[in-house]
Amino acid sequence: MPTGLQSLRWSIYCNNASRMNQFPRFCSFLAAVIAASLTQIPAQSRASTIVDTGHADPGVAKALLSLSPADQLAAQFTLLTPTTITSVEGWIGSLTPDTPRSITIGLGAAPGSTTFSGHFQPVGGSIVGDSTSQWQGVFDLNWNLDAGTYWVSFIADPELYPALYAWMASDVPNPLPLYAYRTPFSSDAWNQPGLDFGVRINGDASIQVVPESSTTVALLGLTVAALFYIRRKSSSQ
Repeated sequence: MPTGLQSLRWSIYCNNASRMNQFPRFCSFLAAVIAASLTQIPAQSRASTIVDTGHADPGVAKALLSLSPADQLAAQFTLLTPTTITSVEGWIGSLTPDTPRSITIGLGAAPGSTTFSGHFQPVGGSIVGDSTSQWQGVFDLNWNLDAGTYWVSFIADPELYPALYAWMASDVPNPLPLYAYRTPFSSDAWNQPGLDFGVRINGDASIQVVPESSTTVALLGLTVAALFYIRRKSSSQ
């Protein structure tokens, strides 16, 4: 595949050829074609798992982190390329209440941010403990993010007290680098102790595609043909 250095060499050759009056228009055209081919490699997207911390072993979790009304849990992650987030889940357990309840999943630049957000009603059980936890969250999303560092937050609806009692279990196998939490009793201050919990994020990450072999062969063929043409023309003069 031609490189930027090769394109530069063609430009230098063409300048010399122009001074010698050897096919200046043809050389300029050839250099332009090669340069254009290098800048038009398309970006495509690939569905992939962006974050997967795994989850705590049922019944063996170190702690159950509260998601009672107004509690918030957050985790930090990094995107290396522009990405479209399609789903966000947490490893969440909940008691079945008598009234509807809601958890908000927010995504933004800081803990608790809801630049993007979605809501879901957690599936509950009858036992307090990680044995009733499962992956729960929001799906069919179209959250377009640039490369960078973000926080995903799980926010219990403060208006439903005391209808919601939920939790996220700690001691996951692949924790994210930074976590935070906030409760109504922490004066709205985010704390960052040695905790973790399960997060799973899927999306379509943009990737740079290598040109197909047919494109590379065509460019090489054009280069060889040009060299042959120049050599033949030079010999006839």
